[in-house]
Amino acid sequence: MGQDYSSISELEMLLAYIEGRGVQEYGDLKLMYEVLERIPDTKCSNIKQLLSTFTESNFNRIKGIVNILRRLKIIFFYNNYLRKNININSYEELITTISLRIIEWFPTRLLLRFIADKGGEISSEEVINNLGKLMKTITSKYSPIMSEILGLSRINKNGVMKPFNRHVVEAVLFKLLKNIGILQGTQRRVRLTDIGWMIASQTHSNFDHLVVTTEPEYPQIGVVITAIAGTKIQSNNLIFATYSIDLRVVDHILQLAKKALNNKITFIMGPPAKQYSKRILYKCRRYDIRCKLLCTQELHAKVYINNKYILLTSANLTRAGLARNYEVGVLLSSIPQNFALFTSILYATAGECS
Repeated sequence: MGQDYSSISELEMLLAYIEGRGVQEYGDLKLMYEVLERIPDTKCSNIKQLLSTFTESNFNRIKGIVNILRRLKIIFFYNNYLRKNININSYEELITTISLRIIEWFPTRLLLRFIADKGGEISSEEVINNLGKLMKTITSKYSPIMSEILGLSRINKNGVMKPFNRHVVEAVLFKLLKNIGILQGTQRRVRLTDIGWMIASQTHSNFDHLVVTTEPEYPQIGVVITAIAGTKIQSNNLIFATYSIDLRVVDHILQLAKKALNNKITFIMGPPAKQYSKRILYKCRRYDIRCKLLCTQELHAKVYINNKYILLTSANLTRAGLARNYEVGVLLSSIPQNFALFTSILYATAGECS
């Protein structure tokens, strides 16, 4: 029996959206290697300078390749400047690097899992009607916080299918995965190769840990925290421990929790957040959510928990922490026993916010 794809976690879909954002063209691996050869090894390069080395007819394809290389963390791109994160010295090395990176890329992870579940063969139409429609539903739900807090202003309030819309599926995902030997077939219908089956077996939804980051235009941590708040959970209990806090972020978090029927939230707050405790309680009553506010002078940790995930991160519950600063975190799919002891100590030492 096939998997019910309405059960794919919102977190996975949001990560696929963030990692696939901006991808629109691909070209081919030969052109990708040519692009990398023209980026200096030791200094930043202006995107306009790079484009000037190609014919104008190739500009869109070059921009598309730059976006894919950037999403796969092979190059770094900021304010129209780019630089290599790793050196690739041969075409064969490019294929190896792309193959390794593509396994961890969330658009690929979900696509390959979907194809494997359907027996190893799929049409682009089936991807669009399943993953694409699911992506549109989820991004619609999260569009207010993604637009206002995470700075993703171009997202449509009705949601988007990308990267599981027709163009990206056929012209980027299918094509790239065929070029590196994971898929074979036509533009609109593909099947897994033997290597593809091996890789698909590694893309299951359970993981021990996942490193997530936030950097300019790449707010992975922001979408993880919002998914922790917005995903319906059995215990209806969330724990948000943060040193400092932003009331606009809290407002959106409460809206998501209410939609998901997560009607109990514990905020454990450090000194900068404490000053907002009365206003947070007012917002909780407004959204009919039971909130427990605890304050401690010594807290500096930033931890976000539901009964499915725990995120340990450097990011505070602020717009800067979720979307603008360079932040890092580790997302766990289970709570280690020693961390459970830490939270119990934190509860015992924190007091009601006065």
